[in-house]
Amino acid sequence: MRRGQQDKGSSSAEMRAFLGEGTRFSGTVVFEGVIRIDGDLDGKVISENGTIIIGSKARIKAEMSVGVAEIEGAFESYIKATTAVRLNSTAKMKGNIVTPLIGIEEGAEFNGSCSMGKGEEEPFPESDSDKEVVLKAV
Repeated sequence: MRRGQQDKGSSSAEMRAFLGEGTRFSGTVVFEGVIRIDGDLDGKVISENGTIIIGSKARIKAEMSVGVAEIEGAFESYIKATTAVRLNSTAKMKGNIVTPLIGIEEGAEFNGSCSMGKGEEEPFPESDSDKEVVLKAV
């Protein structure tokens, strides 16, 4: 993807960072705008209003607090999104989501819970298989 070019469904902001396939990162990522990860990430991701795109080859295990999360690859842990979470058809999500809006394409795997709020709940709920999943079509 070229700098400034946009993926289907991604924010109109300019791409700020790209972690390519085959790369690994462990730690905390803090950003503004749009970032894309196609590699492996273990840690935390923080952005007040930013958009993160997790590519289909990505493997992420992170606590995430963002504006928008678009998941195409594997993600484990939890996401708090103030705007929306999109699980594309290739997504494999294991964990909990807090967001006011969620979209799940046919073929996506989602094992966890979802709380449809404004993302203000703290702390994130612990993984609990007894919690129900509430979905809102987009």
